Amino acid sequence: MLRATEDVENAIVQLTQLEAQYGELQNEVDANAQARAAAQQQYVGGVVSLLEVLDADRQLLTSRDALAQVHADDARAAVEAFRALGGGWTPADREHDSAATDSAGFMHTGARHQQTFDQRVRP
Repeated sequence: MLRATEDVENAIVQLTQLEAQYGELQNEVDANAQARAAAQQQYVGGVVSLLEVLDADRQLLTSRDALAQVHADDARAAVEAFRALGGGWTPADREHDSAATDSAGFMHTGARHQQTFDQRVRP
């Protein structure tokens, strides 16, 4: 019982942290997009070289990549929270999950899991 409570608490804390991080990264992406637009305008006006525009592009793409990574982590954390709360998976699914790992310990999810998830999430 304590382990289940700990799993739920950890999942919710992780979700909260990732959502805060997502908000910060979204602000960073917005700032980098504005900086990139300003660099483009300066380049067109002849004030800066193409190097500054490309550097602004690099920074924007780096922040967008980080945002996408946090978005994916947030989705995984939401699934873990759902699982910790006991929803969506039967004991047979959990046995299949443990059998579906390869020698490196990576999980292989199939269409059956997606279909099961879709059926339970989308009424």
